Amino acid sequence: MIAADSPRTDESFARAMVRARRYLDAPRPTRRVWPVLAAAAFFAVCSMIFATVAILAPPVTLDHLEPSIDRSQTLGPPLAGAVN
Repeated sequence: MIAADSPRTDESFARAMVRARRYLDAPRPTRRVWPVLAAAAFFAVCSMIFATVAILAPPVTLDHLEPSIDRSQTLGPPLAGAVN
């Protein structure tokens, strides 16, 4: 048996041919990352602005919309410290 006809040599030759064909294949187009980064940056900026406004905004109060309570119709005396 000749050394060139051994299965081990054939296998390594086949692997080398596959590797060479891979190098000769047309390069695949790369995906653009900028649109994804721009969307992530936009989301980050919007969320930071929203958080800042939520912290700095005055609390929502609806006291001026509530009707005044008629104290004569309550079941007991007013609570200690309650404002009439």
